[in-house]
Amino acid sequence: MIIDPNDLSEFDDTPDENLLGLSYRDLLALQIFPFAQTSPLKIRKHIPVEVLDKLPFFRLCEDLLTIVAREKSLKLTPKGNLPLKFVRELYDHGAIPDEAIELGITKSFRENEIISIYAARQVCTLAGLIKKRNNALSPTIKGQKLRTDRSALFAKIMYAHVWDFDTWQFDGYPDRATGMGNHIIWYMLLKYGQEERHTMFYADNYLSFFPELIEAFGNDYATPIIQFLRCFEVRVFYRFNDWWGFTETTNNRHSEANTTKTTALLPAVLEFARRVS
Repeated sequence: MIIDPNDLSEFDDTPDENLLGLSYRDLLALQIFPFAQTSPLKIRKHIPVEVLDKLPFFRLCEDLLTIVAREKSLKLTPKGNLPLKFVRELYDHGAIPDEAIELGITKSFRENEIISIYAARQVCTLAGLIKKRNNALSPTIKGQKLRTDRSALFAKIMYAHVWDFDTWQFDGYPDRATGMGNHIIWYMLLKYGQEERHTMFYADNYLSFFPELIEAFGNDYATPIIQFLRCFEVRVFYRFNDWWGFTETTNNRHSEANTTKTTALLPAVLEFARRVS
């Protein structure tokens, strides 16, 4: 069956409490067409400068784009990484602290060892904002143009991060074990996130939509649900929504004790607005 992303009128649009208040049409749009016209989840078109300035991962990407534009052709190391001086410059801007560096565990400023910076470069490349040629980075025409429209740049970077970027490449958990559902998680955060809740609350509700995800986890060192929760926390909160400044999540030794809460930044950039048929 071929589904037109711009016309989901044949699907039921009745809110269902078993779907956390979503309709089947909402759920379909959020799963398959998260940013299409039919999706009830929208990135706001005009985001205030003071909001954009507070989004850590966006700021990191902007800083990277600024450096690449300044250098015009940024020569990479023989292994294809950013030279240490540029990694240090990005890190010193303070967008996203690295736990190992902040705790003094390491003093390394290699690009591939600071996950947020490594991710920012990948996301900017996937978004078509920078390109690599002859082992050097340079801005694309699209990247240069979008730097003058920060709201549009935000939307481009956000889309690439949530839709094109492989979050599972940085951890030892099974690939794709959390699926591609950040847009559904955003809905839950907009609906429930004003109150501090255990991360397990979101993991349980997410599994109610995608129960098959638990099958990727065995019983080697913890129950499958605890393994899933730890994976979920890393990929959904610590290395995504916390990076963007959308959530503030505790990081205790036992995952089941961790809590999270949305910040004012999430509703400032995203809204859930069901279209009336």
